[in-house]
Amino acid sequence: MYVELKLNMPFDQLSSIVLGLPATEKNKLKELLLKESENKNIERVAVETENFRKLLLHGPIMTKTQYEDYQQLRKNFKQWTERLFA
Repeated sequence: MYVELKLNMPFDQLSSIVLGLPATEKNKLKELLLKESENKNIERVAVETENFRKLLLHGPIMTKTQYEDYQQLRKNFKQWTERLFA
């Protein structure tokens, strides 16, 4: 049986308790905190990836005419810069 205990205490008090633990217990706590941190990072990356996927799937798209106009503008810009710096 496990008992859950929630405490409100200043950080320095908590850190002094942790520093008073035996080395093996500190290592266990360190592993636990690292694992939790990794899990949170994995969750954050998953959310960011999902948001990016949604943006790509539902973002704005060009019509064929807009794309042709864009290609023509690129061509004109390239010609202009070549003339300007030639």
